[in-house]
Amino acid sequence: MVQENLTTNLQVPRNRLLLQGLQWLKYPGLLVAILGCIPTLIELYIAIRTGVPPGRASEAARQRRLWLANQDCLVSVEPIEVPTDRSIRVTALVCSSSGDVLITKFIRTSVPTSKIVETPDSLEPISRWVENDIFQESAFIDLFSPVAIAASVNDNQEENQISQAPIVLCTKDLGGGKLLRQVQYPDGQCFNEVINTYIGSVISRTQGSCDGNCQ
Repeated sequence: MVQENLTTNLQVPRNRLLLQGLQWLKYPGLLVAILGCIPTLIELYIAIRTGVPPGRASEAARQRRLWLANQDCLVSVEPIEVPTDRSIRVTALVCSSSGDVLITKFIRTSVPTSKIVETPDSLEPISRWVENDIFQESAFIDLFSPVAIAASVNDNQEENQISQAPIVLCTKDLGGGKLLRQVQYPDGQCFNEVINTYIGSVISRTQGSCDGNCQ
């Protein structure tokens, strides 16, 4: 008898919870509205975590993923310089294994001491990954192929204006959306740069050795 009463008492709360859950079915519009808020809440969470505007949070997370996925490519592949006007420089690093392309724009912050060799003091880089999926469209395939970029450089730049792009010697994931890379600039100097992988900007830069050791 005691066992039966105990079983009955346990079933009552369960039945109440079930009935309360079924009440939501009476308000399908409200239920749909709540479910519709879930992607927005996820976007807001990512935005708070990364420090970027909510509308760009998903893209920031994608940029972070591409930085980590292509770390080996950063070291093994030399970027190609793309001709532009003289106020900015642009390089393209094409990862053959993934098909992703890292576009880096170097904004000139001061007048370089040499017309041929740029220094890190005169340039401020900001990078953006372009995922391989976009190249499935035929309009982009020829435009961004390594052969097309290289041919464009040879045809449109004079020899005395070509500046070698900075070379990445090593990388290390620091966590928290940060990536350490050791970079050698055309003037021979090496710097340890910390990249915000969500937005592709350099957070800090300190001069260091050129030993290729980021550990």
